[in-house]
Amino acid sequence: MDPPTAWGQSLWGSSANDVWAVGYGTTAWHFRGALPRLGGGACPQAIPVYCGSTVAGGNASGASIFSSYGCPGASGETGPEVYYRFASPITGTVAIHLAPGEGDLDLMVTGSDGAGGCDPAGACLGTSRAGGTSPEDVTISVTAGSTYYIIVDGFGGVTSAYSLGVTCTRP
Repeated sequence: MDPPTAWGQSLWGSSANDVWAVGYGTTAWHFRGALPRLGGGACPQAIPVYCGSTVAGGNASGASIFSSYGCPGASGETGPEVYYRFASPITGTVAIHLAPGEGDLDLMVTGSDGAGGCDPAGACLGTSRAGGTSPEDVTISVTAGSTYYIIVDGFGGVTSAYSLGVTCTRP
């Protein structure tokens, strides 16, 4: 059955894998199965970036969800985070460059979980924690069609403006 075109009365579920929706009149929809991860999964509102992207940003308005990651030594990250989602169009390498403005920002890169969402506690592919306002650089091997997450986090509660660049190289 197709989902109703006009939502109206109610949406509920007994679990994330068993959801009901009732529209106006006699329209009802029942979904059973794994729901897709929206907005990056554990990394909410992940911003898409692409090969050749340069993003001017800041973490002051980000959420502070994670203080440690599956990356070796990546703890004490108590500042707000900003998440980027990179769907690789190539098989090759991707270099990520973070230039903090006025504070100590760190860079973590993770793979995705089985549902395509961010996995900050597990699939660490690289980290850079240079300290101060030193640039942070991570280069990873990527596979075409796979999704990766780039996380900018403030060490010790720091907020700062920054520039983030993504460079792709085919072998």
